[in-house]
Amino acid sequence: MNSTTYEVNVLDVLPTQTYSTTVWFLNDGTVVRLDLAGHTFTGASAGTHFQTYFAPWEVDIVYGQEISAPTSLTFFHSTGTSPVTVGPTSFTVTNYAPNVLPETITACSGASITLNSGSLSVGTPNGSSYPLITYLAATGSETGTSGTTTYSFTSQITSVTVAS
Repeated sequence: MNSTTYEVNVLDVLPTQTYSTTVWFLNDGTVVRLDLAGHTFTGASAGTHFQTYFAPWEVDIVYGQEISAPTSLTFFHSTGTSPVTVGPTSFTVTNYAPNVLPETITACSGASITLNSGSLSVGTPNGSSYPLITYLAATGSETGTSGTTTYSFTSQITSVTVAS
């Protein structure tokens, strides 16, 4: 199957809110439609809103063919594979965990990001050659010029359909 369009349903759980979103994107990473909080965005507006509200998934969508970069860093290791079913699609994911906790990464301008807990799963749906981060959970803090901010989130793809 030569897949050209993906429909992905994402559930983001934050401490104070839960978001359910559907995004359609092309094989080249172009977001063509976004359904978010009862609003539908298309074209450039869909891409802009997706980048604004779903930054954790932007790398996954735009750079899906390069997903091996974050999973091959010295910060994470594979904990094995497992089968998943996300909506109508079943496939195998590779699960990853941090090598050491807490893990602190020095960022630009002296900022740092500390991961206190986290995990992620990556898999390629059958009929596709495009890997997706199907699950991402993290807690920690980020310290920069404006102080320290804590974070806690879980993002999970709840359905994916590969359409040709």
